[in-house]
Amino acid sequence: MSRADRKRWRAAHTLSDLGDLMARWLERDIKSWPGYQPGYGPEEETNPAMIRVLAQLNRAGYLTVDSQPGITEPDDGVMWSQRASVTGFVDEDELVARLEDMAAEHDLRIVLGGRAAGRVDEDVVLTTRDGQPHSVFPGYLGHGELRCMWPGVSFDAFGALMYAWQVTIYAPEWGASGQRLWDALEGVVGAANPRVVETEKNVPQLRR
Repeated sequence: MSRADRKRWRAAHTLSDLGDLMARWLERDIKSWPGYQPGYGPEEETNPAMIRVLAQLNRAGYLTVDSQPGITEPDDGVMWSQRASVTGFVDEDELVARLEDMAAEHDLRIVLGGRAAGRVDEDVVLTTRDGQPHSVFPGYLGHGELRCMWPGVSFDAFGALMYAWQVTIYAPEWGASGQRLWDALEGVVGAANPRVVETEKNVPQLRR
């Protein structure tokens, strides 16, 4: 990670600060974030529409750390299947409640863990390779896992992560039909949070 990026992340003291920086990383204004390979942006599968929604989520108070589209396709001679999903941290009870309501309304699944919710051992399989589990979002990240994910952040920022809700939302079905998750997420944060609408005016548009 560059010295400039390291300094930016070290200067964050709240979950909101981290979310603003994560949005800038998604938009490629910042080259690195602590829990990811330095100098790399979002994965190629994270398309511009997803990036826009993820940036909105981060500015609205949902600090996202992992996400994926829903796909079912062959690769290397085997079939890969993914559920559309996103996971991260929220420290506002009101936003957690809105996300729960959204999940119920759109037949999505939500898993709440962390200090705010108590320990949750509901790991969720979100990618399979040749029918076998390949990637899993854990229902709970403890102190050690959070330290590995967020090296170098300030004491205050790490404390905010420790005491936040850990929120995973995913479509129950496999494949592209789960993409409705992203429309639902955009609806719950865009209209309900004036700060997102105002901030978006000053966000540079990605080249398509």
